[in-house]
Amino acid sequence: MIGNVSVTAESPDGNRRFDSVDHFLNFDRGSCASNHVSAAACLMGHMRIPFSDQYVQAVGTAVYAFAYYEWTIIYTIERLEPGFVGEYPRGKPLTSGGVAKRFREALDGWTGNGSASRTELENCYRRFKGLIPKRNALIHAHPITDIGGAQILNYQASVKKVISDMKWDEGSVMAFAEEVDAASVEAGRIFEKLK
Repeated sequence: MIGNVSVTAESPDGNRRFDSVDHFLNFDRGSCASNHVSAAACLMGHMRIPFSDQYVQAVGTAVYAFAYYEWTIIYTIERLEPGFVGEYPRGKPLTSGGVAKRFREALDGWTGNGSASRTELENCYRRFKGLIPKRNALIHAHPITDIGGAQILNYQASVKKVISDMKWDEGSVMAFAEEVDAASVEAGRIFEKLK
Protein backbone atom coordinates (compact mmCIF):
# COMPACT_ATOMS: atom_id res chain seq x y z
CA MET A 1 0.00 0.00 0.00
CA ILE A 2 1.15 3.51 -0.86
CA GLY A 3 -1.35 5.74 0.90
CA ASN A 4 -4.67 4.22 -0.15
CA VAL A 5 -3.28 2.71 -3.36
CA SER A 6 -2.51 -0.99 -3.42
CA VAL A 7 0.63 -1.91 -5.34
CA THR A 8 0.17 -5.38 -6.75
CA ALA A 9 1.51 -6.16 -10.20
CA GLU A 10 2.90 -8.93 -12.35
CA SER A 11 6.14 -8.94 -14.27
CA PRO A 12 5.78 -8.75 -18.08
CA ASP A 13 6.57 -12.45 -18.40
CA GLY A 14 3.78 -13.26 -15.91
CA ASN A 15 6.15 -15.29 -13.72
CA ARG A 16 6.46 -12.83 -10.84
CA ARG A 17 3.88 -11.16 -8.67
CA PHE A 18 4.77 -8.18 -6.53
CA ASP A 19 2.94 -8.21 -3.24
CA SER A 20 4.86 -5.51 -1.44
CA VAL A 21 6.30 -2.13 -2.29
CA ASP A 22 9.80 -3.34 -1.35
CA HIS A 23 9.53 -6.35 -3.65
CA PHE A 24 8.23 -4.12 -6.47
CA LEU A 25 10.93 -1.46 -6.03
CA ASN A 26 13.75 -3.98 -5.82
CA PHE A 27 12.77 -6.12 -8.84
CA ASP A 28 15.72 -6.88 -11.13
CA ARG A 29 14.92 -5.07 -14.38
CA GLY A 30 17.78 -6.88 -16.09
CA SER A 31 15.57 -9.95 -16.26
CA CYS A 32 13.49 -8.24 -18.97
CA ALA A 33 16.37 -8.40 -21.43
CA SER A 34 17.27 -11.96 -20.49
CA ASN A 35 13.64 -13.03 -21.01
CA HIS A 36 13.42 -11.20 -24.38
CA VAL A 37 10.70 -8.85 -23.16
CA SER A 38 10.42 -5.67 -25.22
CA ALA A 39 11.77 -2.47 -23.69
CA ALA A 40 8.27 -0.92 -23.74
CA ALA A 41 6.69 -3.91 -22.01
CA CYS A 42 9.47 -3.95 -19.46
CA LEU A 43 9.13 -0.25 -18.77
CA MET A 44 5.35 -0.32 -18.47
CA GLY A 45 5.36 -3.51 -16.46
CA HIS A 46 7.97 -2.29 -14.02
CA MET A 47 7.28 1.38 -13.51
CA ARG A 48 8.06 2.26 -9.93
CA ILE A 49 5.66 5.17 -9.85
CA PRO A 50 1.95 4.59 -9.27
CA PHE A 51 -0.41 5.50 -12.11
CA SER A 52 -3.60 4.38 -13.77
CA ASP A 53 -3.25 3.13 -17.34
CA GLN A 54 -6.60 4.73 -18.17
CA TYR A 55 -5.53 8.09 -16.73
CA VAL A 56 -2.19 8.07 -18.54
CA GLN A 57 -4.00 7.20 -21.77
CA ALA A 58 -6.34 10.16 -21.25
CA VAL A 59 -3.38 12.51 -20.68
CA GLY A 60 -1.62 11.12 -23.76
CA THR A 61 -4.78 11.59 -25.82
CA ALA A 62 -5.12 15.21 -24.69
CA VAL A 63 -1.45 16.01 -25.37
CA TYR A 64 -1.55 14.35 -28.80
CA ALA A 65 -4.85 16.07 -29.67
CA PHE A 66 -3.35 19.47 -28.89
CA ALA A 67 -0.19 18.73 -30.91
CA TYR A 68 -2.38 17.71 -33.86
CA TYR A 69 -4.50 20.84 -33.43
CA GLU A 70 -1.43 23.07 -33.23
CA TRP A 71 -0.14 21.64 -36.51
CA THR A 72 -3.52 22.31 -38.12
CA ILE A 73 -3.03 25.92 -37.02
CA ILE A 74 0.55 25.91 -38.33
CA TYR A 75 -0.65 24.71 -41.74
CA THR A 76 -3.38 27.36 -41.64
CA ILE A 77 -0.67 29.98 -41.05
CA GLU A 78 1.15 28.50 -44.06
CA ARG A 79 -1.93 29.20 -46.18
CA LEU A 80 -2.00 32.79 -44.92
CA GLU A 81 1.78 33.28 -45.05
CA PRO A 82 3.43 30.88 -47.54
CA GLY A 83 6.81 29.59 -46.34
CA PHE A 84 5.91 29.41 -42.64
CA VAL A 85 5.94 25.59 -42.45
CA GLY A 86 9.48 25.50 -43.85
CA GLU A 87 10.58 28.16 -41.39
CA TYR A 88 8.77 26.84 -38.29
CA PRO A 89 10.84 23.73 -37.50
CA ARG A 90 14.12 25.32 -38.56
CA GLY A 91 13.91 28.69 -36.86
CA LYS A 92 13.83 29.70 -33.24
CA PRO A 93 11.57 27.24 -31.42
CA LEU A 94 8.07 28.58 -30.95
CA THR A 95 5.89 27.88 -27.97
CA SER A 96 2.16 27.51 -28.51
CA GLY A 97 1.93 31.18 -27.55
CA GLY A 98 4.50 31.97 -30.24
CA VAL A 99 2.43 30.07 -32.79
CA ALA A 100 -0.62 32.11 -31.72
CA LYS A 101 1.38 35.32 -32.17
CA ARG A 102 2.41 34.28 -35.69
CA PHE A 103 -1.20 33.35 -36.45
CA ARG A 104 -2.26 36.85 -35.39
CA GLU A 105 0.48 38.44 -37.56
CA ALA A 106 -0.43 36.29 -40.57
CA LEU A 107 -4.10 37.08 -40.10
CA ASP A 108 -3.38 40.81 -39.90
CA GLY A 109 -1.52 40.62 -43.22
CA TRP A 110 -4.04 38.35 -44.95
CA THR A 111 -5.56 39.74 -48.14
CA GLY A 112 -8.35 37.20 -48.52
CA ASN A 113 -7.59 34.08 -50.58
CA GLY A 114 -9.98 31.12 -50.64
CA SER A 115 -13.53 31.01 -49.32
CA ALA A 116 -12.81 31.35 -45.58
CA SER A 117 -14.10 34.57 -44.06
CA ARG A 118 -12.11 36.88 -41.83
CA THR A 119 -14.68 36.23 -39.09
CA GLU A 120 -14.05 32.45 -39.30
CA LEU A 121 -10.30 32.99 -39.10
CA GLU A 122 -10.63 35.46 -36.21
CA ASN A 123 -12.78 32.95 -34.31
CA CYS A 124 -10.26 30.18 -35.07
CA TYR A 125 -7.44 32.37 -33.77
CA ARG A 126 -9.34 33.28 -30.58
CA ARG A 127 -10.23 29.64 -29.92
CA PHE A 128 -6.61 28.51 -30.37
CA LYS A 129 -5.29 31.31 -28.17
CA GLY A 130 -7.96 30.53 -25.56
CA LEU A 131 -6.98 26.85 -25.32
CA ILE A 132 -3.27 27.54 -24.78
CA PRO A 133 -3.57 28.30 -21.02
CA LYS A 134 -5.35 24.97 -20.48
CA ARG A 135 -2.71 23.17 -22.56
CA ASN A 136 0.01 24.81 -20.49
CA ALA A 137 -1.78 23.91 -17.26
CA LEU A 138 -1.76 20.26 -18.33
CA ILE A 139 1.79 20.15 -19.70
CA HIS A 140 3.26 21.98 -16.71
CA ALA A 141 1.23 20.16 -14.07
CA HIS A 142 2.79 18.05 -11.34
CA PRO A 143 1.60 14.71 -9.96
CA ILE A 144 -0.40 14.51 -6.74
CA THR A 145 -2.40 11.95 -4.85
CA ASP A 146 -6.01 13.11 -5.03
CA ILE A 147 -8.68 12.54 -2.41
CA GLY A 148 -9.41 8.83 -2.56
CA GLY A 149 -5.86 7.94 -3.60
CA ALA A 150 -6.00 8.46 -7.37
CA GLN A 151 -2.77 9.65 -8.95
CA ILE A 152 -3.55 12.76 -11.04
CA LEU A 153 -1.88 15.92 -12.31
CA ASN A 154 -2.34 19.27 -10.63
CA TYR A 155 -1.45 22.74 -11.87
CA GLN A 156 -0.58 25.55 -9.50
CA ALA A 157 0.82 28.76 -10.95
CA SER A 158 1.97 30.13 -7.61
CA VAL A 159 3.07 28.30 -4.48
CA LYS A 160 1.58 31.17 -2.46
CA LYS A 161 -1.92 30.02 -3.44
CA VAL A 162 -3.63 27.77 -0.92
CA ILE A 163 -5.66 25.92 -3.59
CA SER A 164 -4.44 24.74 -6.97
CA ASP A 165 -5.45 26.45 -10.20
CA MET A 166 -6.54 23.19 -11.78
CA LYS A 167 -6.78 19.58 -10.69
CA TRP A 168 -6.65 17.36 -13.75
CA ASP A 169 -8.85 14.41 -12.83
CA GLU A 170 -9.61 12.00 -15.67
CA GLY A 171 -12.91 13.72 -16.52
CA SER A 172 -11.19 17.11 -16.80
CA VAL A 173 -8.46 15.68 -19.02
CA MET A 174 -10.98 14.02 -21.36
CA ALA A 175 -13.17 17.16 -21.45
CA PHE A 176 -10.08 19.14 -22.53
CA ALA A 177 -9.20 16.51 -25.17
CA GLU A 178 -12.76 16.70 -26.54
CA GLU A 179 -12.65 20.51 -26.56
CA VAL A 180 -9.37 20.41 -28.49
CA ASP A 181 -10.76 17.78 -30.87
CA ALA A 182 -13.76 19.97 -31.71
CA ALA A 183 -11.49 23.01 -32.20
CA SER A 184 -9.18 20.97 -34.43
CA VAL A 185 -12.05 19.80 -36.63
CA GLU A 186 -13.28 23.37 -37.03
CA ALA A 187 -9.75 24.63 -37.77
CA GLY A 188 -9.37 21.89 -40.39
CA ARG A 189 -12.61 22.97 -42.02
CA ILE A 190 -11.34 26.56 -42.21
CA PHE A 191 -7.94 25.39 -43.46
CA GLU A 192 -9.65 23.57 -46.35
CA LYS A 193 -11.48 26.78 -47.30
CA LEU A 194 -8.14 28.59 -47.72
CA LYS A 195 -7.13 26.53 -50.80
